[in-house]
Amino acid sequence: MPTQVATGEIAIDESALRLMAQTGAAWTPTLCAVLSLPDTASAASRQRVAEYRQRLAELLPLAHRLGVPILTGTDTAGTIAREVALLAGHGLEPAAALKAATTAGYRFLGEPFDQAGQPATLVTYPDDPREDLAILSSPSAVIINGVRVR
Repeated sequence: MPTQVATGEIAIDESALRLMAQTGAAWTPTLCAVLSLPDTASAASRQRVAEYRQRLAELLPLAHRLGVPILTGTDTAGTIAREVALLAGHGLEPAAALKAATTAGYRFLGEPFDQAGQPATLVTYPDDPREDLAILSSPSAVIINGVRVR
């Protein structure tokens, strides 16, 4: 089972992604945290984030093509729904961005997510989130281990 996970390091580049693909590492970009800047951020910080935004349009699809598991994570800021939207807004297809928040984590950790006879853990929506990722912020129901919690 893979044990390495890279977080939203701005130093990620093509060679790092190729190494991650070879070694079975996953990438959790934590875009909510990495791309957020306080109003008091320096010009150098703003420039660094602007450059990273541009590179993400190349890095995220490349990671996906190479088979690097891309996982969602919020680190210290944001929400999973916002993280998925940022992944899609920076180069991933909506279905791949949704996978990063759902089955990719289970697969990476070696956890079954579709065992027959086991209590369901799922979230339902009134519309297809692949058509509009904003719907992720308004689930109809949340079921954890067979118990509806929302």
